[in-house]
Amino acid sequence: MVPSLVKAEIQRIAQQESIATGLTVSASKVGAAYLEWAIHQDIHQQHEALILPMFKKAIHEEFRAFGNRIVFFLMRIAFASEQTRILMATGLKQILKLRGFSDEIYTNLVDQSSDKAKSNIVTKSPQLMALLREWEKSHPDERRKEESGQPTS
Repeated sequence: MVPSLVKAEIQRIAQQESIATGLTVSASKVGAAYLEWAIHQDIHQQHEALILPMFKKAIHEEFRAFGNRIVFFLMRIAFASEQTRILMATGLKQILKLRGFSDEIYTNLVDQSSDKAKSNIVTKSPQLMALLREWEKSHPDERRKEESGQPTS
């Protein structure tokens, strides 16, 4: 049984459609169209409820796999960088000591280099941008694979 308010609204819409189109539009056709629309909405909501978690899971798995691949290289870079920093700092300190400079000179140089390093990290220098463009030119296949979603080697 259809509630009277719903029935009246469907009849009103059918009458408006008949006037607008010049054709007779029955209340049952309007009701069928709304029923079809409601079913489509329900199917859409079901798909959304199923697909969204699947997409989230797939993206999460891809990021985890990417993280697992890159962490090895980041650790190698961090190790080499830290080892180089320690050797350079020790060497600089020894050279300054041999030349008769105070520990304060060494400390000031270390502090200044720290400030400069922080600045360099966040600055997109023309040299860095040119290097990135050169890399992109030399790896066109990798770039196309990334844009198409294919796995890269």
